[in-house]
Amino acid sequence: MADQDNMDYLNSKIKYNLLNKKFYGTSYDKYCSEIKEELHYYKDIDELCNKLCANFQKVLVTLFSDPNNTEECKNLNYWLYNEVHNMYSDKITGDISTSLVIRKFDAVWKNYDQNNQCKFDIYNIKRDDFEKLKVVYDFYQDYQTIQHRITAQEKKCSSNLFKYIENSKEQYNHFDTTCSKSKEGDNLHICKEFEYIKNVDRSIDISKVSCTESKELQKRIEQHDGSSREGGMESSHMYQDSQVQHGASTHSTSSQIAMAIIFPFFGIILILFILHKFTPFGSLLRGYLLKNKLIRFKMDGEGIDDLLDNTYDFEGTKLEKGQHIRYHPL
Repeated sequence: MADQDNMDYLNSKIKYNLLNKKFYGTSYDKYCSEIKEELHYYKDIDELCNKLCANFQKVLVTLFSDPNNTEECKNLNYWLYNEVHNMYSDKITGDISTSLVIRKFDAVWKNYDQNNQCKFDIYNIKRDDFEKLKVVYDFYQDYQTIQHRITAQEKKCSSNLFKYIENSKEQYNHFDTTCSKSKEGDNLHICKEFEYIKNVDRSIDISKVSCTESKELQKRIEQHDGSSREGGMESSHMYQDSQVQHGASTHSTSSQIAMAIIFPFFGIILILFILHKFTPFGSLLRGYLLKNKLIRFKMDGEGIDDLLDNTYDFEGTKLEKGQHIRYHPL
């Protein structure tokens, strides 16, 4: 079984996962039409641009309520550069900020952020150096969570977390040594960014972060994650089956109720029609209705006469028709 500790509990993972959520909604053509037209041969460039604008909108909302929360803007910068590197690595050489796609996104960024609330960072460093700096930056975001986790597990950690810690310390020491020797030339922009990262929290001492790699802990994590997924899949299948059964039961019950109401209704109508057409019941009913009408009009002689005349005419016609039918030669 492959390693299952994806460390999704880390702050950096959580933030990037939120920024990477698939974009749904109205496209930001006002800001993205130019980059989509000029870089149409960059796969999914329109989706990335729409995602950037949607994320930018969230950052601006955060900055509106908390203007000093500069880390949200920095996260957006790292996220965008990282996405560009992952999606178009074959089109980036040398200085990452001079690549065509980054320059185009710089224009989109400035067009969206016309009030300059969130600065687009121009790093002027090589791609490999940026990726290493991102490791250190992410570790600073994850530091507190990692320390709490290590303490809770009695200084033990999974293989994946152990590798992450050791790699972060290695990159930190690399830049610490480089910048202690020289901050000029090619190191100027690297050391500037490295100093920014360290200033995120000066109380962090990466050298003191350590844990013992535990194969047993890694195995338990894998088993737990595997059983959780299987349990989730089983629950999903059970839920779907129950929904199908419930749907079938509901459909059957509804059909039975409808039949129980409709069939007796039609049966009553049919019986009344037969009684009216082929039995004396029709005449009795008409007589009953006539009686009621006579009572209502008993104070109005003219009304009674008219009613009787009409009634007798109707009955006479009926009688004549009945006689005609009765004595029709065969």
